[in-house]
Amino acid sequence: MLLEFGPGARAFVFDYRLSPEDPFPAAIHDVYAAYLYLTQPQHEAITIQHPSTPITEPIDPKDIVLGGDSAGGGLAIGFQLYMRDYVQPSVEPKLTMPPATLLISAWTDISTSMPSAINMHSYCYTPSPMGVNPFVTQKKFESFNGYNFARAYLCGDEVYAPNERNSGGKALIWEWYRHLAQHPLVSPVFTADLSGLESSTLLQTGAFDRLSDDTRLYAHKLGQANPKQRVRLEVYQDMVHVHQYFEFLPSADKALRSIVAFVEDAQLKSKNQNQERKPGAEWIVVSTLGVEREGHDDTSSLIEALDEYWIKPQREQTL
Repeated sequence: MLLEFGPGARAFVFDYRLSPEDPFPAAIHDVYAAYLYLTQPQHEAITIQHPSTPITEPIDPKDIVLGGDSAGGGLAIGFQLYMRDYVQPSVEPKLTMPPATLLISAWTDISTSMPSAINMHSYCYTPSPMGVNPFVTQKKFESFNGYNFARAYLCGDEVYAPNERNSGGKALIWEWYRHLAQHPLVSPVFTADLSGLESSTLLQTGAFDRLSDDTRLYAHKLGQANPKQRVRLEVYQDMVHVHQYFEFLPSADKALRSIVAFVEDAQLKSKNQNQERKPGAEWIVVSTLGVEREGHDDTSSLIEALDEYWIKPQREQTL
């Protein structure tokens, strides 16, 4: 994809801490540290922790594109919300956020409660489900069939990485999990106020992506909450989770070229962010031949219904 951007384009991929050894919010803190490293390499928070950090030329935040796929997409959103709610209120001068954000198959509901995540007819390779709804019973939480990725991200693992969240018995683990699963930085599609995110956002997913509904509902809510920012959702027919990885697919090539065009447009218009836009996301369905059409007819669950999947009666019926 860097070749599509042309000479001078660089990728910065950092080795952030992972669960279960380092559960939430360690990864979000590391994204913030990476942002400071790029934009303020001599910042006290960087030099004190890493005195041998090489001196680099600061990068203008307007030249940075924030992006992530799958859990990394959820992490990118968490970083945006962390900056808005925890960093910006306490710093002067205010920090400038990147003008463009790329979210590919983003994991925005830690419980994976929505239809696409639990649809056994999907041929997506992503495991399902990957978590438990925080409003079910402790018994259902403990009887989860399979590896609970959400639990590992929030509480760690008492065998491999014991900590204060998982070493006090099953009841305490459940209490930590059900509260943290509702945190806005963890399940932003259901629990976060999405207004005031200073970035044009491109979201891509596949019609057979396990996390398709995570992306679709988040795009809808983000567009409604930020009428001055461009929000574009692309749903690729017959594609699975992070299909952009499969370079031999025409739909992968189409998606990558669309990313380049979106970023270039966002950077050109970053100086005119006060331009009023029609509320809502641009909703684009892309065929396997690369033909685009606009509209919500992407054969998936209705957006109005998706927001019901964190209402207790619906959750209990689903699980």
